[in-house]
Amino acid sequence: MFTYQNKESHDAFKAWISREEHVNDHKEMNKRKKENPQIEQVKMKKTIRAYELYEGDSPSLL
Repeated sequence: MFTYQNKESHDAFKAWISREEHVNDHKEMNKRKKENPQIEQVKMKKTIRAYELYEGDSPSLL
């Protein structure tokens, strides 16, 4: 899940996620999945690797 702090961050994320290369990769993955549904999907586990500390308006990465 993506959480944004302001409209500019949200717009930047939308632009990044909807870039042509990323969309085409997903289209290709879905096409392969439909062609061969027996292919085992890769299972991923998400892990937080960094925390952001906000003090006022300036974020700093720990």
